[in-house]
Amino acid sequence: MSKIEDSVCKKIQDRAKVGKEKYGVTMEREDLNFKEWMTHLQEELMDAIVYIEKVINNKDSGEKINSPEFFYVEKNDYIYYMILKTPYDYAVKARKMGKKTISYSQISTYTNCPHHWKLEKIDKHSRFEPNMFLIFGTAFHETFQLYLDTMYKETAVAADRLDLNKILKEKMASEYSERLKNETDGKHFSCSEEMSDFYSDGVAILEWFKKKRGAYFSKKYTELVGIEMPIFSEVEYNKNVMFMGFMDLVLKEHDTIKIIDIKTSYMGWKDKKKKKEGNQLRLYKKYFAEQYGTDIKNIEV
Repeated sequence: MSKIEDSVCKKIQDRAKVGKEKYGVTMEREDLNFKEWMTHLQEELMDAIVYIEKVINNKDSGEKINSPEFFYVEKNDYIYYMILKTPYDYAVKARKMGKKTISYSQISTYTNCPHHWKLEKIDKHSRFEPNMFLIFGTAFHETFQLYLDTMYKETAVAADRLDLNKILKEKMASEYSERLKNETDGKHFSCSEEMSDFYSDGVAILEWFKKKRGAYFSKKYTELVGIEMPIFSEVEYNKNVMFMGFMDLVLKEHDTIKIIDIKTSYMGWKDKKKKKEGNQLRLYKKYFAEQYGTDIKNIEV
């Protein structure tokens, strides 16, 4: 198969995984009759027609969908909309715009050690090695975000019904396998004992969170704006550079936007570390206000 078919297959598998995690069923379910299956199909097709109508109207009016999540390309009388999901996607978009990207991690590296930044970004001497901190952080992020997505889009009861421990374990295993295959040529970079220790810590954190969730996240007067919302905004000091980032969680409470960054740490959160991490959120606050047309006074981080 070509990369196109591979991409389609991966998207189908990803959607199936989300459906299994969210609803606890697969397409092999047998609780729906013929009419119910056809009703589901009808609803999906109606949604598709609405999306098509939106694109047609945009084209006829001369409007281009060129938001942070899409990239408009016109070639040989055809219109393409790239759906942007990863830092690589945004880097591609920037290059097509004749620009470069910069992220908070690059700014942080340069602030801590300009020479380190030069070796990594200019001289290309960087050497990336995956580790369990990265595996756990990614898996925990996705598990935590799935819980909140379910809570805000459905109910807290539905979120509590999710088997978070199982989801975390599966995501850790999947992330490890993916890194093992694509980044280390099959050479293991951890062991079952270390993975078990991280998993146990994750279970303890999730149990603590579920007991305390009401003190941090409430549905009253609050709506979910987005998860992994992108920032892709021109920096003020150089029009050829775009600041790029992804916000873990954005909520709206009354007229206030709340930007939340999920962090895991094995060393605790001292005031100095909190202040340093706060720099990232302050940048997100600035560029969110510019990109999404929000009064910066109405944004909390």
